Amino acid sequence: MWRLIVLVLSLFVLVCPALAQSCTVSSTPLSFTPYHAFSGNASTGSATVTVSCSGLLFVGASYEVRLGGGQSGNIMARKMKQASSGQELSYQVYTQSAQVWGNGVQGSTINDFFLLGLLARSRAHPITGTIPANQQVNSGSYSDAVTMTVIW
Repeated sequence: MWRLIVLVLSLFVLVCPALAQSCTVSSTPLSFTPYHAFSGNASTGSATVTVSCSGLLFVGASYEVRLGGGQSGNIMARKMKQASSGQELSYQVYTQSAQVWGNGVQGSTINDFFLLGLLARSRAHPITGTIPANQQVNSGSYSDAVTMTVIW
């Protein structure tokens, strides 16, 4: 009898890795240390990307998180803009493995999985960002809006 139960559960796991699963992605703001155009120093920042999945049961549920190019549209040449002047400030975002975070074609993605989950699971992924030194820009606030996409 136990063999039959184990066989049925094994088939269930192979055939149905996730039941009614949904996943979302969120991030804390990526805020950089103050950037000084004439200091010759880069500015760095960090944030946490959290993937949360829920469902009745998920076994071996894998996911991938991609990051778009923002206002520049170019993952390898991301730029923040100053609203008042339109000036641009180059920056880059990196995964925990120190690779440019992108969409898998340009840059790498965040990939992970939940081995087993009931109802809800979350996982946090640290990311970092850098504003390269020696960019001659006006002082003030610069920002960008990028799209994160989770595929499960």
